Amino acid sequence: MRLPPIQDDGDDRKLYDWAESRCSSFHIYDVRDEVDEHILETRAGGVLTQEPQSLKHLQLMMGHNLKNWGIARGRTYKRGWLKIVSPAEMADQLGFTELAEAARRRANERLLQVLIPQERLRREAAKAAERLETIARGLARLNKVRLGKMKAGLSSLAKHAARWKAAEQKRRFARTAALNVERVGCPLARLHYRRAELDSGEPWRVLKKRRLSNWSAAELAREQRYEAEIVNEMGFEAMRRRRPV
Repeated sequence: MRLPPIQDDGDDRKLYDWAESRCSSFHIYDVRDEVDEHILETRAGGVLTQEPQSLKHLQLMMGHNLKNWGIARGRTYKRGWLKIVSPAEMADQLGFTELAEAARRRANERLLQVLIPQERLRREAAKAAERLETIARGLARLNKVRLGKMKAGLSSLAKHAARWKAAEQKRRFARTAALNVERVGCPLARLHYRRAELDSGEPWRVLKKRRLSNWSAAELAREQRYEAEIVNEMGFEAMRRRRPV
């Protein structure tokens, strides 16, 4: 902020009081003539703790404040009387050469503090990506081996299931033939048996008693008619006089 020379210490105090709650640092500096050392202008600047809405808003606010405080502002429409600059530019504007150089050094240090971790992170990310690629290749090979073993296991299981099914069918066919011989004297008779009856291994006389105990009258009648038809088709006339079940 560039102002006409401020002679009154009270005006300085007003600016410092305003900046106390709004700036982390604030300075007022008089620019003097190199020949006769008289004050050409007063410059004031600081680091705001909160970013202003806009330069125009800040100019309007400071213009009203200076008017209320009775501090001369010079020409009302003078360009550049108040600007938003970087800390290094502020130091140059205020004439603090050493402060400006220190600000530049701190800015460079902060830049290095940002760039060095970024480079380190980039290298770590590249190493992590390489490790993940290695793990992915290992998993792919492992899955290939597991898939081959799974296919072989499924093939073996399918063969075992086919052999078991064939053996089970053979066993049930033999069991049916044995019951048919015991029942009507012919192993190839097309008589029906429930799976539980075939798996029980019991002779026909036991199964016959169990049917009489557990089956309903309708089921017994239906089975009786069916057995009579089978016996009739087979031509066993003597079996017609036998009480079918």
